[in-house]
Amino acid sequence: MHRFRSNPADYENSEPYYRMAMLVTVLQQDFGIIYNPDRVTPVGVFESNDKFFADSRDVFIHGLTGENNSGTCSSLPSFYIAVGRRLKYPLALVSAKNHLFVRWEDQETRLNIEAAGIGVNTYDDDHYRKWPYPMTNQEEKDNGFIKNMTAAEECAVFMSIRGHCLMAAGRSDEAISAHEQAVRLAPQAQLYGIILDMAKREAAARAASKFRGAGMPPDPTLWGEPPEVAWILWHQQQTLRNQGPLHSGEPPGHAGEHLSDPTPRPPMPGQPFGNPNFGLPPSPSKPLSLHKSR
Repeated sequence: MHRFRSNPADYENSEPYYRMAMLVTVLQQDFGIIYNPDRVTPVGVFESNDKFFADSRDVFIHGLTGENNSGTCSSLPSFYIAVGRRLKYPLALVSAKNHLFVRWEDQETRLNIEAAGIGVNTYDDDHYRKWPYPMTNQEEKDNGFIKNMTAAEECAVFMSIRGHCLMAAGRSDEAISAHEQAVRLAPQAQLYGIILDMAKREAAARAASKFRGAGMPPDPTLWGEPPEVAWILWHQQQTLRNQGPLHSGEPPGHAGEHLSDPTPRPPMPGQPFGNPNFGLPPSPSKPLSLHKSR
């Protein structure tokens, strides 16, 4: 603390900023906590949910306390909050659209902490209304974005993350149960209902791929259609795929392949985590970088 008291201007004249910067720096530099480099993607490129949630260590804090000491924007903010609350810091978990971040809020200070990168950056609320995905005023209201979460809302986020991990593992029934719990914990947040509905559709599609004629075809682009229509379109697409080359030089079996590929999953709209973009915009102020000697 003597460093802050000697030069408060170096730390935004904010003791909460200094405390959080020191907390993050100690965990990153002394304990090796990092964003998993395998989950880092170029700006504008996002992983599918099946890949992003394939390893629960990437999205829950046991990945940060385990051998690799790594996580993502799903786990890093939660971990910093867990440590900070043990120091009696007034920290809250906050969601933007497809992102989680930390907020320090007491009677004197309201400070957003972006700690998914290296060091600490701070941004105002409007930044998160535009990044990583822009949101409308109605979306913000309907989903509780940009506000401090209650304990029940925090639990809802974690249950939703659990649901995504279970779905990526092919455990559809358990995934649906986890998403149902998220809806019960935070019924006011519309996004959990949307995610639950999509999980049920995906489970039906997976069942349909094993039991032809049941549920929905394994093509997410057709899930908005009634089942009987979706299956007709699916069979038409399969016929096109099997007709042979449409163009000279196109290998057999690839004709019309762009029309349907049952492998990728679309990102869940409005989910508060996953598919993160690690490339943070330039900070409005110089990021704090503390040396190990302190």
